[in-house]
Amino acid sequence: MYVEWRQFAWASILALSGRYPDELKWLKDGWWTDESQVETLCAFALWRQMLDDGGRDPREELDFQLNIVEFGRRLRQASGGVTKEWTPGAPPDEWC
Repeated sequence: MYVEWRQFAWASILALSGRYPDELKWLKDGWWTDESQVETLCAFALWRQMLDDGGRDPREELDFQLNIVEFGRRLRQASGGVTKEWTPGAPPDEWC
C-alpha cells in the first residue's frame, strides 16, 4: 500500500510540474528527501485535483494560484542559483 501511495504521489507531482512548470522549475534535485517539500507538493497536487473535480468558488482558484506562485518564489530564493534543478521523470530508486 505504501508503494502504491508513493507511485500515486509521484505521478501527481509530475502532473503538477507539467501544469505549473514556471512555478516549480526551481525544485532542487533530491526534493523527495525533504519531508516538508514532499508534503507541500502532495498538498498542492490534491488541492489542484479537488479544484478540477468540482471547485465552484472562483476564490478557491485564485487562492491556489497565489499560493503556488508564492511557493515558486520560495523555491527560487532557497535555490541560490547554485544547485542542480530537478528534471521531471521516473522516480529515483529510493522513492519506490
